[in-house]
Amino acid sequence: HNAAIITTVTHIMPYLDSVGIPRMSASVVATAVPVLSIVGRLGLGWMGDRTGRTSVAVFSYGMMALGTAFCALVPILGVWSLVLFVLLFGIGYGGVTALRPALVRQYFGGAHFGSVFGLVIGINAIGGIVGPPLAGRSYDVFANYWIVWVAIAILATVAAVLVLASRRYGAECRTG
Repeated sequence: HNAAIITTVTHIMPYLDSVGIPRMSASVVATAVPVLSIVGRLGLGWMGDRTGRTSVAVFSYGMMALGTAFCALVPILGVWSLVLFVLLFGIGYGGVTALRPALVRQYFGGAHFGSVFGLVIGINAIGGIVGPPLAGRSYDVFANYWIVWVAIAILATVAAVLVLASRRYGAECRTG
């Protein structure tokens, strides 16, 4: 998910500039996304502890996917699409971020938590390193961000499906 987050945060201002959103408004959007992620970290993290981390993580990835779709639609739908992007993507990314360590523990157990979580964070770092330049290259080639936002929405949707399809560690221990 790091590729989606870092790419979005890196390219949101140039994207909004490219679709005619004034820089002051674009800076408010760029600030609001991480601020709203705090709401997602606290609220969705709390909700995950009480209702089930898997379902809340799937919901969070769904929020990110839908938010990114609304981002892509800003040229068509206008400012309301941008408001929905900020709310959905910001809160969703906060929820995913808060739940990630607990999900690793839930799915892989605690015996090798450090190694597994280190691998997860390493893979996330690679995504964060590769995503923004690929998005920039896509913009250079196609002169718009449409493909970038669609790719991020698809990645978030795939992440939701993978989390939903994953087996819980405790269930594997009991059955196998």
